[in-house]
Amino acid sequence: MQPFTYLVPALFFNATVNTVKPLGHDSFGAALGLFEFESATLYSEPEFDFQFSASVTSGINFATTNETAGISSPDFRGTVVPNDGAAPFQMKMSGVQLGNEAVLPVISGNIPSGLEVPYGTVYRVLTPTFRGGESKYKTLENSVFVASETVSDSGIPGKFLLGVKISKVFASRTNITIGEEFSGEIST
Repeated sequence: MQPFTYLVPALFFNATVNTVKPLGHDSFGAALGLFEFESATLYSEPEFDFQFSASVTSGINFATTNETAGISSPDFRGTVVPNDGAAPFQMKMSGVQLGNEAVLPVISGNIPSGLEVPYGTVYRVLTPTFRGGESKYKTLENSVFVASETVSDSGIPGKFLLGVKISKVFASRTNITIGEEFSGEIST
């Protein structure tokens, strides 16, 4: 079967993040955690539509975790400040993470561990979105992105390093129309 979408590397986001601050549980029993971003940068990959670099300020992530199921959902928000002097704009990321065992020692530890969790070790898929800013940055607002994440110990107590590879989603041109999606008969 022919793919209906494909990905092109677009952006790289990296940050130094303070380890999780527990905020209790919501009424459904999910754990709430606060991650404050000490410093962060965002820049375009060589394959992207245009080249830029920026700092990301006021970064904060309110994560919700169903500890029994091992599922986490981030709620990141930050302000992108382009290095070219253009007007700042908003960046948000949400998504899902299945299986937290590999990342917990890195994101919750206050003692340097030397641990690293490579991209793809856990199922963590993010959907970054952008809003505002000047017209030259509107391609960010008018595109769909997906991302994968890595975390590493920073060597500094109470902090970890975060890397997020962001890809732009494109639709594949096909000859397939409605009713032609399946190559075989549909059983009832």
